Order: sequence, then C-alpha cells, then structure tokens
Amino acid sequence: MPELKDLAALGTSWALTLWDALPIFLAIEAALAILVLVAVPARARHAAWLYSGALLVGGAIYLLAFESALLW
Repeated sequence: MPELKDLAALGTSWALTLWDALPIFLAIEAALAILVLVAVPARARHAAWLYSGALLVGGAIYLLAFESALLW
C-alpha cells in the first residue's frame, strides 16, 4: 500500500488489492454456502441463508483470517 501522500497511486493500489482479495473472498463465501446447504436442516436453511448474507459473515471471516490488522 502506498503512503497517503502518494494520492496518484492510491486508486490503482486499492484496485489491485481488491482484485487480489476477490478470489479468496469468493472462496470463503462459496465454502459458507456449502456449509449452510450441508449442515443446516432444511427448515432453518432459508433463515440461515438470509442471516449469513445480511450479517456479511464471509467478509468478517476474511478480515479475521487475512486482514486482522484492519480490525484492531
């Protein structure tokens, strides 16, 4: 990440960072979807699916696993 004084490169830096993080984030979301389909009973599946999407569980797992410095 460039320093904040290098504003010309800041947009490119953020775009590349997001591009690098996207496959990992999508893999976590796919794993959560499979977990919901396999582990959650059929009656509660719809509610679990809505809660996992509304609470952004995949994003929280990604931040805890890879970018925990952003949380503290």
